[in-house]
Amino acid sequence: RLLEQRQKDFIDQEILESRIAPVKLLCDRKERSILILDEQRRRKDDAVAAEARIAEFCEWMTEGLEDADADRKRATFAAFQIKVEATKEDLQVTVTVDPSATIISPSSA
Repeated sequence: RLLEQRQKDFIDQEILESRIAPVKLLCDRKERSILILDEQRRRKDDAVAAEARIAEFCEWMTEGLEDADADRKRATFAAFQIKVEATKEDLQVTVTVDPSATIISPSSA
């Protein structure tokens, strides 16, 4: 309607711009929100993929340790900073993975 009024010279350009400004501002805010949501979705997807890779690697590592001798298990625990605490009531396993470390994938091992 505003554009029609402007085309028919019922309102001047200044009035048109002042009335459209809030709409433009709202659109800009919505576009920024969409960009933020897209980035959050990308990060979530990356995290889900990383979680799947970690689970796959842990399974591969567990299978490899089943037949390993005590020295190999200790070396693996040290390399991956695995800390195991066991009591009669509980078992706690903590794994610290350095993100910059190079890890051999199951397919290449």
